[in-house]
Parts: sequence; structure tokens; C-alpha cells
Amino acid sequence: MTSEKGLDQGGVVQLLRDWAETGEPGALAECYREDAELDALIPGRRVHCDGVGAIATELRSWWSGPAKVVEFTTEPTPEGTVSGEVERHPLDGATPPGWTTSSGSIRAGYSVIW
Repeated sequence: MTSEKGLDQGGVVQLLRDWAETGEPGALAECYREDAELDALIPGRRVHCDGVGAIATELRSWWSGPAKVVEFTTEPTPEGTVSGEVERHPLDGATPPGWTTSSGSIRAGYSVIW
């Protein structure tokens, strides 16, 4: 499946990985359709956002900067959903506001309908 913006699922998965590594959603935020949804379970809370602007704002708030990604799994579906999990160790050691962690490791589950 290809998105309205011309990305296939492999491209979306690569943008998700780039975001996990750099901490900046960059082009990822630009690939969502206007009616896109983000449903994520992150330490300490569950997040649901509708629309490109809300998703981009939420994604920017998750990471304080670059990190070593120690686990990255995705499950694309033919319907255009990409679900998965990421575990990252921030290079600056910071825990994002609103997150709870005791190990310095940050793990998030997400589902994106693009």
C-alpha cells in the first residue's frame, strides 16, 4: 500500500526508525494524511491524537534528543496501519517529561494509521 503522500510502508517504517534514533520526527510528521491517528502506550500514560498537527506536536514531545535504539519492531498491515515498539537509551540520559522509567531505558508502543 502507498500513502497519499507517496510513501510505501517500508518508507514509513524507516521514518519511524529515523525518529527513534534522532529524536526529531522531521519527515515522519509530513507523511501523515489529514485524518491520521496516533495511538500510543508510553511509560506513565496512553496517548491518542487525531490529525497531522497534533501528531507532530506529540511526537516532538517524546524524545529529548538522539538515542541508541536497542529494539525496534514494526508490524505493517495491508490496511495502512503500522504498529510496533521501540526501546531507546537517550544519549543525554534524560527522561522525557511525563514518562516514568527506572532503568534509563525508554520503551514505547505505538500504532499509526497513515
